[in-house]
Amino acid sequence: MNEIELRRYFVLFRKWVWLITLCTLLAGGTAFAVSRYMTPVFEAKATLIVEQSGTALGNYILRSSQWEPETYTALLPILLPEAAARLGIDAIDPANISVEAVRDSRVLYLVIRDPNPQRAADIANTIPLVFDDYTESLLLDTFAELKTSLSDEMERLEADISTTQVRVDAIGEPSTTADEEDLKRLETTLSQYRYNYGQLLASYEQVRLSETQSKGSLVVFKQAVAPTSPAFPKTRQNTALAALVGAMLAIGIVFLVEYLDDTIKTPEDVSRVTSRTPLGSIAMIRSERRGGGLEALVTRSEPRSPLSEAFRALRTNIRFASVDRPVGRLLVTSPKPSEGKSLVAANLAIVFAQAGYSVTLMDCDLRRPTQHTIFELANNAGATNSLLSDSDPGVDEWLQSTDVNNLRLLTSGQLPPNPAELVGSNRMGQVIERLAQQNDIVVVDSPPVLAVTDAALLARQVDGVLLVLSAGSTREKEARRAVEDLEKVGAPILGVVLNKVPANRHGEYGDEYYYSQYAYSSSENRSPRPKKLLPESLLGMLHRSNGNSHKPHRPKEQPQPVEETPTRGGESR
Repeated sequence: MNEIELRRYFVLFRKWVWLITLCTLLAGGTAFAVSRYMTPVFEAKATLIVEQSGTALGNYILRSSQWEPETYTALLPILLPEAAARLGIDAIDPANISVEAVRDSRVLYLVIRDPNPQRAADIANTIPLVFDDYTESLLLDTFAELKTSLSDEMERLEADISTTQVRVDAIGEPSTTADEEDLKRLETTLSQYRYNYGQLLASYEQVRLSETQSKGSLVVFKQAVAPTSPAFPKTRQNTALAALVGAMLAIGIVFLVEYLDDTIKTPEDVSRVTSRTPLGSIAMIRSERRGGGLEALVTRSEPRSPLSEAFRALRTNIRFASVDRPVGRLLVTSPKPSEGKSLVAANLAIVFAQAGYSVTLMDCDLRRPTQHTIFELANNAGATNSLLSDSDPGVDEWLQSTDVNNLRLLTSGQLPPNPAELVGSNRMGQVIERLAQQNDIVVVDSPPVLAVTDAALLARQVDGVLLVLSAGSTREKEARRAVEDLEKVGAPILGVVLNKVPANRHGEYGDEYYYSQYAYSSSENRSPRPKKLLPESLLGMLHRSNGNSHKPHRPKEQPQPVEETPTRGGESR
């Protein structure tokens, strides 16, 4: 990633930092408020170990009943009513209990969640006791069943032994071979009965012994303690995560907006879209000047401001852009309305006049004229009067003087019903030619290119066309179409000026410090503004003298271009 890309990302961040900050604070604040509103839940955890029974018979019983750790996990919630009864509390919600089994071991973690931290610990410590009593009771019941079964079997054998013994005693001494065989068979059967009875008696004693040693299968390895901080909601974590998500969402929105935004913002965009030379960048005029009037003429009211320096840089670049063919008739237009072409034309005409050229600013926008408003002059008569006059195109009687030396204004005059026919007439060419003969520079303010055909018609009658684009407003397709429309009529396009560039956008407008140092050689040479010290009657004189103090007046018969040092506006040549 090179330095230019890093700078663009930095500019993008500075432009949208308010949105990123707003989304971050909004998301984090919402998460914080919701977390604070929610009831805190505490977690208590007891560590349990599944032990084997104290006897082999007990282990056999547990194994035959499939008492594995998973079984404990499934059975623990079943014992909740008994645990609640022992603690003297309401029913325990099984959803607030979880049992975690450690793999390949007999260790269990019993986790209890409850709004009361002490109650959570009590429940976690009581459930294992209840479960232990449950398994012990199960073993005792099993032992009792075994004892009963063994006792019944022993009684049956005792009866068989008694019956067999009676039959043996009845034979006594055998007198025949048959009696001798019966006696042997009975004695064998009696011996087997007595052996089985002994085995049953041993089993019975083993069951009795196992019953006395029976115990539960759960051992509390580590008791649960009352937690000091809630486990849910985690206010800090939720706030931080929500703030991060809000910031990431804002960044995503910013990149989406910038991706969908196809407006021209930088001189690089101008070169890429129009394939034309960007002759300069003009900063956005402050809001209180946008309504027009003399305050909008920054080159007149503030001749040493950064804005004025930008217009002088534009003047220099126009001269260098047309060295082979000096521009005597300059048309200023834009793709669409409200892009500031009229202000650019007016201030450009002033800086040409301040350089010693005789200049006439001609308002050829016969649909929405603005130059008379900017200069605060009457618009009773002007270009339309000259065009509709039956005599030779004399224009002197329609020209109006301004308070800027060397600058005169030809307003539009009364608006005609057929402006396109007047603008495209031969008479318009004669008027412009007559003005060019009487002046060094004629600056023509025309309607927008894409709105009407007036600009294309006027472009064939001038020496150069200056296309004004509005930074952040003119779309790429509009700028491209404007250039194409001008090229179709063979208009001599000198270049493009980027207007309304935000002054705080780094790298897109000349550094204010640079222009300040260029305008003043030292702090001692600065002229204090007398607006609050002198009467208003003297302000016009001071403005006029300041506007021409740095350039001597040259006679119109032999106009000599003034040597100027190109400023940042000329770096794009």
